[in-house]
Amino acid sequence: MNEFKLSTKTDWIRHWSKHDLIRVIPEDFSWHENLKEAAEKIGGIGSAIELGGVPGDFSVYLRKFCGLDVTLLDYIIDHDVVENLFNVNGLQYTDVKLIEADIFTYEPEKLYDFVCSIGLIEHFSDIKSILSCHLKFMNTNGVLLITLPNFRGINGWLQYLFDPENLAIHNLKVMDIRLLKAALTELGMKYIEVQYYPSTQVWLEGLRYRGLFLRILIRLVNEIVIILAKVFGKQNRWFSNSIVITAKWQ
Repeated sequence: MNEFKLSTKTDWIRHWSKHDLIRVIPEDFSWHENLKEAAEKIGGIGSAIELGGVPGDFSVYLRKFCGLDVTLLDYIIDHDVVENLFNVNGLQYTDVKLIEADIFTYEPEKLYDFVCSIGLIEHFSDIKSILSCHLKFMNTNGVLLITLPNFRGINGWLQYLFDPENLAIHNLKVMDIRLLKAALTELGMKYIEVQYYPSTQVWLEGLRYRGLFLRILIRLVNEIVIILAKVFGKQNRWFSNSIVITAKWQ
């Protein structure tokens, strides 16, 4: 299914080179409310798999703060980076199971109580195919959590102007809450929630390594968006920076 992929291994190696990958993951880390809520839905115990999650930040979170039995699957894994990340977060390398495989061709050996991906599905052109790949890992009582950026508003304009290379590996058409809900419905999911995330922070990849003018501009845009969102609301296409999906089979 490589024809559905908008990114390559080279793209991801370049992407991660712009980030500090070895860091302590705090309890108020990104998406912590959503991750903890999902863990509570499965009773605070059970198995979880993160798809496309290298270097493993969210797998660390699910193990460290939610106490779940966690598996991380990605088609490119830097084992040294992952091991160092685990170590600085007080985890053993064996505390999270690693699977290095293509999500389209890999057949799961077991089903999971919680399936999640953070910033994955927008890198594929066929939305139903990538969503189906998530669902094949879920047991009948499982919980699904997917997040993706929203580049169909102000945040997308910034990508277009200052990082078109990054924008090119994203499928903007999938950043549509109606399309996402319809696709999951067609795949048989129930209790589907698709909503704009209530955060208006705009960003560019590797901003800390860019020029002073651009860093100041992004800060200024963030301040303006915060003011506008107070008037018009955070959870809409123009100001929200992300989309969150939760769903169950039954």
